[in-house]
Amino acid sequence: MAAGAGEVSATGGEGSGVKIQVLGMGCPRCKVLYAEAAKAVKASGVDGELQKVETIEGIMAYRVMATPALVVDGEVKCVGRVPPFKEIVAWLASAAATRAGTGGSRP
Repeated sequence: MAAGAGEVSATGGEGSGVKIQVLGMGCPRCKVLYAEAAKAVKASGVDGELQKVETIEGIMAYRVMATPALVVDGEVKCVGRVPPFKEIVAWLASAAATRAGTGGSRP
């Protein structure tokens, strides 16, 4: 996905940091979750790559039946709600710590 088409990278290039995906087809709550996730990436200082997943095929690949949903490094963190900003930051920090402990590779 091109950087201008729904991707935000903070401090690193593609594939170098925590992968954060917002699943949703563009509803208002999906847009709010994307904005909150983008703020959390920037505020946390975590090396992260934020993507929108808007196709039904992409969403169903995670077996998610409601949107918005948030996926961090391949793990579905929430479904059908917009989590509080602090919760998103905590998930990002946890994922970054896990990566640091595993030498930076994705699980």
